[in-house]
Amino acid sequence: MQDSTLHHRRSKAAEDTAYGHSSSLHLHDDGTSQRKRAKGHFVRLWVVLAWVAGLVAFTFWRHLWLPKPKSSDIPLHEFSEGRARVFLEELQSIEGFRTVGSKSNEELTPAWLLAHLHTFQQRCVAPCQLDIEVQRPTGAFGLDFLSKFQNVYANVTNIVVRVQRTTLDESSTPAILLSSHYDAAVGAGAASDDGVNIAIMLELLQNVVASETMLPSHNALMFNFNGAEETMLQAAHGFITQHPWKDQVAAFINLEASGAGGRELLFQTGSDILAMAYARGAPYPHASTIAQEVFQHGEVAGMDFAYIANGYVYHTPLDDISRIQQGSIQRFGENIQGTLAELFKDPAALHTINSSVRAHRHVFFDLFGVVTVTYSEAVGEWVNYLVVVLALVYCAIWSRLPWASKWQGVLQLIKMNALAFTASMSMAGLLLVLAPMSWYASPVTHLWVFIFPTVVGYLTVFPCTETSAVQWTEMFVEGLALLWMALSVLLMVAGVQSAYLSISWVLFPLFSYALFHDIATTRTTLALVVGPAIPLVYFLQVDFMVLQVFIPIMGRVGNILPVDCIMAVLLSILTTITLSAITPLLCLVRPSSLHVLHKYTVLGSVASVVVAILSNSYSADCPKRLGLNHIYRNFSQLNLPDDWGMWINACDYLGLEPLRPAFASNSKWSHRLHAPAGPEAPITIFDNFPW
Repeated sequence: MQDSTLHHRRSKAAEDTAYGHSSSLHLHDDGTSQRKRAKGHFVRLWVVLAWVAGLVAFTFWRHLWLPKPKSSDIPLHEFSEGRARVFLEELQSIEGFRTVGSKSNEELTPAWLLAHLHTFQQRCVAPCQLDIEVQRPTGAFGLDFLSKFQNVYANVTNIVVRVQRTTLDESSTPAILLSSHYDAAVGAGAASDDGVNIAIMLELLQNVVASETMLPSHNALMFNFNGAEETMLQAAHGFITQHPWKDQVAAFINLEASGAGGRELLFQTGSDILAMAYARGAPYPHASTIAQEVFQHGEVAGMDFAYIANGYVYHTPLDDISRIQQGSIQRFGENIQGTLAELFKDPAALHTINSSVRAHRHVFFDLFGVVTVTYSEAVGEWVNYLVVVLALVYCAIWSRLPWASKWQGVLQLIKMNALAFTASMSMAGLLLVLAPMSWYASPVTHLWVFIFPTVVGYLTVFPCTETSAVQWTEMFVEGLALLWMALSVLLMVAGVQSAYLSISWVLFPLFSYALFHDIATTRTTLALVVGPAIPLVYFLQVDFMVLQVFIPIMGRVGNILPVDCIMAVLLSILTTITLSAITPLLCLVRPSSLHVLHKYTVLGSVASVVVAILSNSYSADCPKRLGLNHIYRNFSQLNLPDDWGMWINACDYLGLEPLRPAFASNSKWSHRLHAPAGPEAPITIFDNFPW
């Protein structure tokens, strides 16, 4: 009995030290609650891990989900992937590579396109009017790229189609321009870049001429089938500077690809009117205000879409039809169709779409491609500031935690995240020496080499014990809220609309905890589970998209950037934000279980390094890229002999590895793989190489 009384007094004393309260009744009740939580309500570690795995699995499933494609026998005014695939198969069956200047690109493909366009023209009866123009412009323009060189072109091809009602003026009616290109990079299969978008545009044009209800009432719709994009946008320059219809263009929609299949991404938009039309009209949205803020620029409003999945096949012979999953064409076509329908609902909008005055800006983002959330910027500002004020009221008045403890939670979070980041970067440094780019060919299984060390670093200084679980739970909940609040205020002061991302990390975790943590122990756990789930799944959605884009790009960024460090940064951000979200919940896991988890992640780190060393950075589906150019150099004005050879440019951090033996001094073409011997040229530009 005495031991029990003594233990109870110690509990009250500890409570008093932690929270600074003097009410004996409150201390008695809270001490009892603390003992129940500390001793009787720990959460099993496997439950926490299963919960996180479930969120990741759900997000990944939604990231890969595609709608069912529609067959070719549906009415012609409805978009059909089946019919679009027929167009694509015909295009891909044209003999030869569609490189600019080739017979395939300059003769065969235009003839195939014009045959279909003339068929559509015959179907277009009053009040539908369809005009076709073949433009072959010549020109030049400067590029702020590779030391600002001049891009000169002659007789490139644009096949331009305009559809509008016969009652509209042909020269002054505002038009939306859809554009894609049929030319291909050297040696590329070009099914996705950009053959599939040519097929989508043909199907959209067929939909418009098939029914009067699909024709815009007061606007025109243009299609530019571009024949010279891979040569630095030559045909696009020719259209926008020389075509007689150029002044009609109020806005453009560009269809591109940096990968193959999957969900197309709206990665650039220059107008809130366009952004809102997409947000309201696209049935399978994949965009957010983030892209709007990052890429908004230019004098002509426009939207840029691109397929981003499987970027490994970009500009390679692997870019064939088999890489385009069923459903990816259907969703892209319906999204464009829905966006156009929204734009044409307000005929006056296109007259003001390029106005510099933006009276009504909107925040928009999609939730797993199901629904788009939209609200005005003014409403967003009020909501953001309201959340910050309510969070401050909770932390300053309602919360029983003293400010010293709040700041202790903030500092501990910073410490854990800093150590996690350091561990991840240390692993990147090790891999740069032992096994650079080991993850490139198999990112799903090999990127754990950065995740495991991040978890190890985070858990190394995790402070919770069985007797301090309750205190640290509250300290972490409020510490996280303060950190995200500080970031949100900075973004709001800067006028960044994407502050909704950081605000969500304040709103949901803090207020779910505030509502339930004093009611019952099980509800406290529920609050710690449900609160972070909403912002976490949205964050995972964004992160999957970022990784899907950047991992293949690491194979073509050149040999200067330490790509392992870049991936370590991306993966450590993903892992630390996820760990921070579940940190309050981890306080309710027995320390012994966390210790076991720590040991297993250490073993996982070691094992992942071994796997990395034994792995091949490349595979048949994830090939290495090299730039090969046969160069002939004339030095007649410098009294030096002419020479020629193979100029090889590495595209990734590994340089010529693992192919260097093929270029050794004893290879049959080694004398053409190095700079020529003899007197050096007295005047050099780029060391006498093309760039």
